[in-house]
Amino acid sequence: MQQPAQIPSEIIEALRDSEERFRTLVQFSFDVYWETDALHRFTRQEFADTLTEAPISEIGKRRWEVPYLEPDEEGWRRHRETLDAHLPFRDFELARPTPEGGKRYVSVSGLPVFDKAGRFAGYRGVGRHISERKRSAEIIREMQAELTHANRAAAMGQVAASIAHEVSQPIMAMLLNAEAALSWLDQQPADVAAVRRTLETILTDANRAGEVINWIRALIKKSPAPKESIDVNTAILDVLTITRSELHKHGVSLQSDLASGLPCVEGSRVQLQQVVLNLILNAIEAMSGLDEGTRELRISTTTDASNSVVVAVRDNGPGLEPALTSQLFQPFITTKPEGIGMGLAICDTIIRAHGGRLSAGANEPRGALFQFTLRAQQK
Repeated sequence: MQQPAQIPSEIIEALRDSEERFRTLVQFSFDVYWETDALHRFTRQEFADTLTEAPISEIGKRRWEVPYLEPDEEGWRRHRETLDAHLPFRDFELARPTPEGGKRYVSVSGLPVFDKAGRFAGYRGVGRHISERKRSAEIIREMQAELTHANRAAAMGQVAASIAHEVSQPIMAMLLNAEAALSWLDQQPADVAAVRRTLETILTDANRAGEVINWIRALIKKSPAPKESIDVNTAILDVLTITRSELHKHGVSLQSDLASGLPCVEGSRVQLQQVVLNLILNAIEAMSGLDEGTRELRISTTTDASNSVVVAVRDNGPGLEPALTSQLFQPFITTKPEGIGMGLAICDTIIRAHGGRLSAGANEPRGALFQFTLRAQQK
């Protein structure tokens, strides 16, 4: 009988070295190595020695049979479609309950395995505990929400006089119209038609005052605004109404060039109005050193080649320092002597969250140009 060929010792040693390198890679990069069979049952789990939490074996269970809190049913349905199609997957995140009643987040990646005949045999993969990363991300989100809220409150403080003016106007009109209606009722005979017209005017003024108050309430609320379909021109006109007195007080002439037929965008109306409000207030402050009568602000809307909505705010102030232009949207970068450098950073975050881009540059012949793009809403 022929003796089996002996494997050279250098090959065995090379295999051992390769296995050790692989094991080291897994140990330092991941918290668990796992394998499943063709029915997606766990058949092997190896946990890293560095785990701070006691590992829990899931041998014999399918992935979706292990108790979980996230994702929802739709998320699991899409993941199971991937598994049933025997496709690789990467960074599938799930949350499992802890004995203390909390959540343990895990990110899982896997590759399908096939035998020599090409039949699906299961998966091999790795997992990482990402609870700390998740907690850090949540803290950052909360801090960002606090900064955004503070920025809104500061902006509202700057236009407080405009708000008071905008609300007092319809209230005063309602009082005058109510007095007129009473006088028409006292006539002999009463002028009922005039009274009806006056009451309709009072209703219009009341609705206008209510709209202003609701906008202010939405702007200063901490809770995230729901997404909606937004007419950008209407949203801008609301901000211009609120800032009209502020512009007049600082001697700024306004030119609006709002294109008709713009597509709607999807997002938070209040957040986008916060961006426009910030850009207007920045422009007013930038032009404060100019003589009155020469301060000009122009707001325009149009669409670009991709049918995205483009909003531009131009002023004729001193303009931007070229060295700072590329850093303007970074936190704590400011051109104001008393600024903290968060307003434009928050605006940039809002526009990015809406799938757009905020940029700054020079206005011609003088001043600064800030513009942002917003993707058109999918029909």
